[in-house]
Amino acid sequence: MIKKTKRLKKKKIINDKGTLILNKNILKNFNLKRFFLIKSDKKLIRGEHGHKNCNQIFLSLCDSITLEVENKISKKNFILKKYDSIFVPKKNWIRIKFKKYNSELLVLCDKDFDKKDYFYSLDKI
Repeated sequence: MIKKTKRLKKKKIINDKGTLILNKNILKNFNLKRFFLIKSDKKLIRGEHGHKNCNQIFLSLCDSITLEVENKISKKNFILKKYDSIFVPKKNWIRIKFKKYNSELLVLCDKDFDKKDYFYSLDKI
């Protein structure tokens, strides 16, 4: 199992005004510095890198996104369905597979962008 990588719990509240998807406490110990949206107009692979210091939360805005998370100890695939979220700590290498057209993934980061924070091979950690 990938150490500390975990799915975040969500709650769905439905009433006559619509549906509210609630992800409680996802930012409790997470100092949000930036976020970005990855939109894929075709099936493709993104990521293929990791961060030395940046922790991330991935929130799927559609169905069928696979997140491969790997470190020096193990590798695990997470299938993200619509509104699923997952916390991935620093020092994990990530590959994102968009399996459908018009897919969207929201990424929250606890560090500002720094090109020096990226690594592209596990032996660079």
